[in-house]
Amino acid sequence: YGDDYETLDLVASSADDANIWVTGLMALTSTKYDCKPTTTAWATLRERWLGSVFDEEDPDKKGYIDENTAIQAIRQINPTLALSKIKNKVKEASYSLNSADRGKIHREEFIELYKEIATRPEVYFLMVRYANKDYLSCQDLRLFLETEQGMVGVTTEFCENVVEQYELSPEAKENNFMTIDGKPIEYTEFILYGGAKGKASS
Repeated sequence: YGDDYETLDLVASSADDANIWVTGLMALTSTKYDCKPTTTAWATLRERWLGSVFDEEDPDKKGYIDENTAIQAIRQINPTLALSKIKNKVKEASYSLNSADRGKIHREEFIELYKEIATRPEVYFLMVRYANKDYLSCQDLRLFLETEQGMVGVTTEFCENVVEQYELSPEAKENNFMTIDGKPIEYTEFILYGGAKGKASS
């Protein structure tokens, strides 16, 4: 780093932390990022989906929802999250605002809140490791299943069926992408443990 290109040694507290650091640095320096300023910004796929969830809860376009509505919306899209954790995080976000905005959760705050509460580091690590993005294409998913889970006979059709079964975002599903926010219980078990491990076709 620096003008003299000196070596910087970093020490992580655990192997998991080290893996996350390495993966993040790879993502930042990799040319695999598909940055297309003239087309859809796929890097914000998750944010757009969460924004659409917020918009459904704000039909009058006020630009904010109350705490209870935010809690219910988060709980609805991810029922595995502890209700107490959701309530605490929503209240923290609300009280960090000025007095006039307390009790109100704005669109961007809702998006960041959900990401903070719901993101599973181990799942996100796998996403970035295999795709350098916050979603997997069918090709990325096939590579992951064959490499990480040792599955054989993985086809594009199989991957498309997985997306259809687990994906929550309509935009992602339409494009055969799998985001980090698939149906919480079944999806996390599938992505971490391989579901029908070793068998993709009969």
